[in-house]
Amino acid sequence: MRTLLTLILMLTLAMAVSAAPEVTVVVKPASEVAGEKVTLGDIASIEGADAKQAERLKSITVCPSPLPGKTRKLTDDQVVTALRRAGILPENTGLLCPPEIAVLRMSAVVGGPDLVEAVRKHVLTANSWTGTVSVEAAIPPADQVVPTGKLDLRIKAGTSTVRKGRNSISVEIVIDDKVYRTVQVSVTVKVIAPVAVALKSVARSEQIGPSNIAIQERDITLLPDDVLTAMPEAGWAASLPISEGSILRRSWVSAPPAVRSGDQVLVVVSSGTLRLTDRGVAAQDGCIGDRIKVRLSGEGREVRGTISGPGLVEIFIGRRK
Repeated sequence: MRTLLTLILMLTLAMAVSAAPEVTVVVKPASEVAGEKVTLGDIASIEGADAKQAERLKSITVCPSPLPGKTRKLTDDQVVTALRRAGILPENTGLLCPPEIAVLRMSAVVGGPDLVEAVRKHVLTANSWTGTVSVEAAIPPADQVVPTGKLDLRIKAGTSTVRKGRNSISVEIVIDDKVYRTVQVSVTVKVIAPVAVALKSVARSEQIGPSNIAIQERDITLLPDDVLTAMPEAGWAASLPISEGSILRRSWVSAPPAVRSGDQVLVVVSSGTLRLTDRGVAAQDGCIGDRIKVRLSGEGREVRGTISGPGLVEIFIGRRK
């Protein structure tokens, strides 16, 4: 009888050994993952003699990863379901799994100042303003929690031309060469530049120069782009009344007339290859390119012509200029 019992026990042990799984899966109660999916290899220690089976088990997707910096709770039932979905019976894997598993998605932080700095570099590279340019956050952007990986910040392609003053610029957060998120960064572009400033009131048609105009550093952020940044040439005059302290614009000044009313001028009449000349007297002031009235010598009649240079008026027949 004793011999029979011994044989039965040895047979039972042999069957148990032969049925032992070749791969064991020990799930950890807490794990960190980096990718977008949680695999069995991320949350478990998988070992065994069957290396091929072990690698297959490691690649099984259990569930999607939580958002970067967040934790997701899993149950042992979800692990079992993932195995069955992959066509593997849990009892054949030597599975050891706690009732609840915590999975944390690893993360990095892109600070709001980093986003503003990316915009600042873009503005300083792209702008063509004269003077000192500074870039400040109009609304400080929030810190951005992102996945781990190779990080790059770049300005979105097709971003419109940067203006002085308030701008909203799209910054792409790129992780491992893939755009993860696009953030709108609101900044104020401030420009301080040398400009022409009226030292005193200037009447219309009054010549301007060092006696009434000076070049001074001023904040031109909210001013149009046609501010005068250099002293006008000698002989230039105010096109309209200018008040003391005003920053001059190009449209407020005009070049001295190339022809003044009463000047003797040479009148050239052109028609194709035919050119005739005559003398006349200008009836109006005008700059190069202006059309003025001219009284022809000896005839007393007035014609209109285009000022082509000092003392020269041209009349084109058959075409307009």
